[in-house]
Amino acid sequence: MDKDDAGARREKWARLRFAVVGPLLASPPPAGQLGAEFERLSQRDWEHPSGKGPVRFAASTIERWYYRARAEEQDPVKALRRKPRTDVGRERSMSAGLIAALREQYRVHPSWAAQLHYETLKAHVATHPELGPMPSYATLTRAMRNRGLVRERPRKWHEGEDKPAVEAREVLSYEVSRSHALWHGDFHHGKRRVLTASGEWQTPILLGFLDDHSRLGCHLQWYLEETAEVFVHGLCQAFMKRDLPRSLLTDNGGPMTAGEVEEGLHRLGIVGATTLAYSPHQNGKIESFWGTVEGRLMAQLEGVDALTLKMLNDATIAWLEQDYHRRVHRELGMTPHERLAGSVKASRPCPASDELKAAFRIARKRTLRRSDGTVSVEGHPLPGATAVAPPEDALGPLCALGPQRRRSGGRPKRRAAVHAVPPRQARQRRWRPPSCETRQRPWRRQRGRRRTSAAAQGRARRPGRNRPAAGLGTP
Repeated sequence: MDKDDAGARREKWARLRFAVVGPLLASPPPAGQLGAEFERLSQRDWEHPSGKGPVRFAASTIERWYYRARAEEQDPVKALRRKPRTDVGRERSMSAGLIAALREQYRVHPSWAAQLHYETLKAHVATHPELGPMPSYATLTRAMRNRGLVRERPRKWHEGEDKPAVEAREVLSYEVSRSHALWHGDFHHGKRRVLTASGEWQTPILLGFLDDHSRLGCHLQWYLEETAEVFVHGLCQAFMKRDLPRSLLTDNGGPMTAGEVEEGLHRLGIVGATTLAYSPHQNGKIESFWGTVEGRLMAQLEGVDALTLKMLNDATIAWLEQDYHRRVHRELGMTPHERLAGSVKASRPCPASDELKAAFRIARKRTLRRSDGTVSVEGHPLPGATAVAPPEDALGPLCALGPQRRRSGGRPKRRAAVHAVPPRQARQRRWRPPSCETRQRPWRRQRGRRRTSAAAQGRARRPGRNRPAAGLGTP
């Protein structure tokens, strides 16, 4: 088995385990109800990492995952990742032919149980002894799990009907029990325009993160565009101010669901969740906070005519720290600072800025282009990513020619050797055959025409000895 495929499978299992126990780490249940939560999660169906159907886990398994992730402060996902075996990639009890027969049997009958696969394969091995000895039932089931050969539940006759995308459910309010256990993140398009350095008026966009328990504004910053880069920049600012939260709730916008954001949250051990489609009330705390921003902050800036982005950001930070955090919240009955000081914090220490920058990235496999030695990512060439040219003395002089190849007519065809020049310069400079090794002859030959010089043409028109000149005939 390929090492990359095995590593990707272990990563998928780690994400699944963290998805099971992550909500318990973000919002732990009251004392005495943790066992009931384990039993509730054991009755729930989870999507298998291989995509072969639902799967369930025992309460004892979920309990072991929970305590293992809680003991790791920096990277709980790493604690849930399965360690590779020392004999990974080697099958000690099953031959290659037996594994191929098992795959073919599963392809034909994907809905069979593991016991039926074992009995059928055992009968097949009895008639074909060249496949090797038959392994035990536990070895066979482990080999099937490692290769994603999970039993597919047959679809029933009534499951082909289309179901509504969003079911009608009762809407209730919620609140986590610890601070920094859940953050709300969203973009807000302002109602006033700002003057840029180029003299243009643009509509600013506010990026904000709000703590669910204390209603603390973790970070607010205005930008001129709504992209994944902007979202990651503001999120890292919030991390460095308030440490890492346990979970983050956003909508289904493009910047929030970008691959860089999802990979960064996973590497930092943060549960990333999104609201349902067309359900902004699920992120209602920060949606209500935008009304406070427009009603109090932007109302105080009505007298500013030439409002710039820097002035707006400075005013926003001052209003957040001096006014919002010190005013009594109507729903809490206290200020966000008082609610934060009197609660249990669920945050984790924030890593260094270099680690945060390295976390929000995507790994892609790209092959080297053999023609010019360049590397491209998503169709865009990377600057400076070229193959290393061999030393000049290894190639000989630049005017040397490569091996000869016979044409169909018998004349040898010369091929130029590889020159020790960068690929970009090689594409810009047109190669010419050097005159020190080749004959001087024209590149293109005009067919059907005979090339003669002017002197030769004059000699052809000049009368010869045996031909009289024009007008001088014999009497």
